[in-house]
Amino acid sequence: MGFYSVAEPVFFVWIFSQQPPGFLKSKIKTAVVYSLFISSPLAIALICFYPSYTPVVALVCLCGLLYVILGVVAKYAGYPDQISLLHVLAMGIGMICPPLLLLLIPYFYKRSVKKLSIYLK
Repeated sequence: MGFYSVAEPVFFVWIFSQQPPGFLKSKIKTAVVYSLFISSPLAIALICFYPSYTPVVALVCLCGLLYVILGVVAKYAGYPDQISLLHVLAMGIGMICPPLLLLLIPYFYKRSVKKLSIYLK
C-alpha cells in the first residue's frame, strides 16, 4: 500500500487515453494482481501447513486486497496533490474497522473519478 501513497506526475496520468473509471479499474486490477503474486506463496504455505485455518487465511488475504484497493483509490481522491490528512484519518479508521472499507472504497472511488476527469478524456 505504501507504493500507492505517492502521486505520480500529471503527465503519466494524462497519457492514458481512457475515461477515469477505466483508468482506475486498470490501476486497481494491476495492484490486485501484483499483490496476489506477492502474497500467494505465503498464503498457500499457510493453508498447506495449517489447513484448519484456511478461512482465516482467506479472510486476511481478502482484507489485504481491500486495503490495497483503498490505497489506490485514495491516492487519486486528491490528485494531483498528496493524500490529505482527513483522508489518511479515514483510511486509518478503515484499517482498524475493516467493515468500513465497504463504505470508504466507493467514497474514494467517486472522488477519484471526479478529480481525474480534469486530466483524462
